[in-house]
Amino acid sequence: MSKELISVSELSAYLYCPRKLWLSKIRGIREPPSREMILGRIKHKALENFNILEKNFIKTLDSSKTEKELEEIYSNLIRQAAIQAFQLNKNVAETFDINLTTFLAEFLPSTEREVEIRVPPLLEALKKYRGAEIWWNLSPKYSSELSIISEKLGLKGRIDRVAFAEEILPFEIKTRVKQEVYLGDKIQLAAYALLLEDKTNKKVSKGIIELRNSKKEIELTDDLKKQVLELAEKVRNLQGEFPSSFSKCESCSLKEECSK
Repeated sequence: MSKELISVSELSAYLYCPRKLWLSKIRGIREPPSREMILGRIKHKALENFNILEKNFIKTLDSSKTEKELEEIYSNLIRQAAIQAFQLNKNVAETFDINLTTFLAEFLPSTEREVEIRVPPLLEALKKYRGAEIWWNLSPKYSSELSIISEKLGLKGRIDRVAFAEEILPFEIKTRVKQEVYLGDKIQLAAYALLLEDKTNKKVSKGIIELRNSKKEIELTDDLKKQVLELAEKVRNLQGEFPSSFSKCESCSLKEECSK
């Protein structure tokens, strides 16, 4: 019998507050949509669109380009992907006073890193290949918002970014103000490593936490991966237990429902 699929985000939610996850997952009491949630949804879709546009562009690339030309093309592709994503979510976005101009102003600056990392390997590939051969020989090859499901592990997740080369490297991108790495961040990366290992049959031994002003390389040990599977079982068997610390309760949007 297959296991109940647990999302990687549920593992993080459990670590943050098992009670809040229980209220949402078991009791069906969910946080009302917020501006941040809607923006996040559109951003995720924009990067998914960008993956497709990038692949199609590279497969038809039949001449050399300068670094500046490629940067401009990539910036235009991301903008195009963002506009497509916004149009799909326009109605709900407008209920939070988010218009296309507002969305682009908030989203596009955060994608500069996506352009920065993709252009150098493409320039290298263009020295030897054209068209579809570029895509198949591109290394590293990046994928943003990569969704993976493993029935074997009973896990599913959407990885912020993955670099595919001889070594597979998952990225977890954090935009928070605090620049420290938490256990939940490491658990997310370890879960992504397990999903990638199941998908590719390759060992994934490290990942990157990308913060606003720095990057942290995280060793993804067998012990950390074991913790992921143990946490997944705890999520499958939620009992409504309270967190060990109540410091987060004051600002919790579900505190009234929780107290009932």
